[in-house]
Parts: sequence; structure tokens; C-alpha cells
Amino acid sequence: MKKIAGIILSLCILLSALSVNVFAADEVTTEDPHEETRGYTEAFNKQLSKGDITGDNKVTTEDASEYLKVAAKLVAPKENVNYDYTGDGKVTTADARKALRVASGLEASVSDEEVFDYFLNEINTVKSTLPGFKRTATGTCKSARITVSGAPLLLNSLNCKDKEYVDFIRDNEALLKDKDNPEEYNKMLEDAKNLYNPQKESKVVPADNRVQHINSYPVSGLSVSCRLTYDDIESVSFKTDDKYYIITITLGDYKYDSKNPYPAAPSQQSERKDIPYGKVFNLLELSEADSKKLKQVDLKDGKVTLKIDSTTGEIINSDYFFKITTVLEDVSTAEGLGGKVYNIVMQTKMAYEFDEFFDMTIKA
Repeated sequence: MKKIAGIILSLCILLSALSVNVFAADEVTTEDPHEETRGYTEAFNKQLSKGDITGDNKVTTEDASEYLKVAAKLVAPKENVNYDYTGDGKVTTADARKALRVASGLEASVSDEEVFDYFLNEINTVKSTLPGFKRTATGTCKSARITVSGAPLLLNSLNCKDKEYVDFIRDNEALLKDKDNPEEYNKMLEDAKNLYNPQKESKVVPADNRVQHINSYPVSGLSVSCRLTYDDIESVSFKTDDKYYIITITLGDYKYDSKNPYPAAPSQQSERKDIPYGKVFNLLELSEADSKKLKQVDLKDGKVTLKIDSTTGEIINSDYFFKITTVLEDVSTAEGLGGKVYNIVMQTKMAYEFDEFFDMTIKA
């Protein structure tokens, strides 16, 4: 009887343990929106610590010393450790030299291509995992008196005035100044002296609103954040800061003119998204009328910086910056009763700076 009771008690304890395990499993199997990014980070970390044979998760001078000892046959190699750091199929002083250079920061343990691939994989999960973010966009415009409509983000219908506008007025004083109404001319000159102050806008985008999420993060309307290839970029920078990875990609300078026209019209949105800057930034759009007067466009200083948690693979923030300068020319004359009447816009330059900061730690 006692034996039967013992069996029953054992069964009860076993069932209780099973039920606890099942309950615990149910608690921890929650959906992880960053599982994909974590997978990329695990693979990247493995590549990054390839030369770590001492097991401290980084390449140090201690690793270099160990490589040297094995290469000189002063110590026996450890089992299940790959001492071929250079990939030439043997263990030599070259492996120790590479480890020492990596430990000293003179050489990266990963290539630029590998860093860029990691950057691309990480940044393209932003829209798919929908973490929610706070966007702070700053638009700076130093230009003449053109009003731009349809420009992205903060630059809709801006009349910006700076030194270029002052020079424009003074150079054309004889044509612009009305002798019977000097107040208007003086007001134009005074307004032009007031430099345009950058406009800043902040917005929290909720994680559960997919439409807002996609349209508020570059590039608008697309389900991915970046379509650049390694051939599109100029350089890659990789740094570590405490427990974070900081990756910066830069783009070269691009000039568009009559031989290589910039797709500025509203109907050319898809074409803008196919040029290198358009693959990662929201680009300027002009009206059909202004796009026909467009003489030149310069795109420069394109830069995207991504901060990533090196343990979880979660994106902490990203910063987008680029400059665009457009040149329009419209000098026309018309016959009037008093002779020629000038309608002058002259050569008007618009220089925009876009700086958008995305704080991914804000969960809405």
C-alpha cells in the first residue's frame, strides 16, 4: 500500500513539475519584434570576434601573444580552436601580427563590405519590425526668394532670404527700386538681411501604425529604409562605444545639369528613388513649371549614422543628413508702354540642409 502511495505521490510531483514547466514556457514565448535584427547581430559578433582565441569576446594583445606562441611551437594549440586568423591555411607569425593590429585598432577585424552588409540588414528591419520611434527633423534653407511647393518634410512653401538675396537686390537695384515707393525696396533689403532660422519638428510615430511608420521614416512610401548597394557609397566607418556599434556610411557628390537632368517633377518620383541619394533620402520635388527652369542640382555630404546595441541587435537611433542645392534661371523681358519691362528671377540658388534624427528608444 505504501509502495502504491509512493508511486502516486511521485506521479503527482512529476505532473506538477510538468505543469510548471509548461506554464513557464507559455510565459516566455512572447513574440520578439527584434528577433531578426538579433540574428544579424549574432552573426556579425561572431565574425567580429573571429580572432578571439582566449574567449573574452574581443581580440586583444593576449590573443596576439597566443598566436605567436603557437606559431613558434612554444605551446601546443588548444583543441577546437581555429588559429588560422589570416585564412591562408596555416598558423604563422602573420596571424599574430593581424591580431596585434586589430587589438591596437590599426586594422578592422571585419571588412567594409561586411560592415555595410550588417548596416543594410539592420536598417531594413526598422519598417518591418515596427518598433515605434521619435523623429526630429531639422530643415535649413539659405536661398533667394523662390517659394518651393511640394518639397519634402519641413520645406513646404518656404520663402528664405539670406546674403545671396541681399546681393541680388543690390545688383539689380536700378530695376527693382521704385523711385515713387522706396519703402517697399528698403523693406525687401531689410527682410533679406534676416537670415533664415532652421525649422525643427518632432513627432512620435506609434509602433502599431504601419502607414505612419513607413511614411515617416526614409524613404517615404517604401517598405525598406535603404536600397543602397556597396557600389553606391563612398565610405564606411565602424566604431564601438561602450556596448554600442556606431556605423556611418557616406555618399559621394552628384551634379545634375542639362546633360544629366535631375528628376524634379512630381511625376518623376520613382526616378528620384532610383538615384543613389534617392535610395536612402527623401529628395526635393519641384513643380512642373520650376522643374522646366531647372539648370543644375548638386547633392552632397550624404551621411547616415546608425547606433546599434551590440548585445541585443536593437537599433537605438539613426541620423540622416544631406545637402541639396538647386539652380533655376528665369530672365525674361516684355514690351511695355514705357519700353522694356523686366521680369527677373535671375540665377536663383536654393541650398537646403536636411538633418533627421530617429530615436528608436521611444516606444509608442
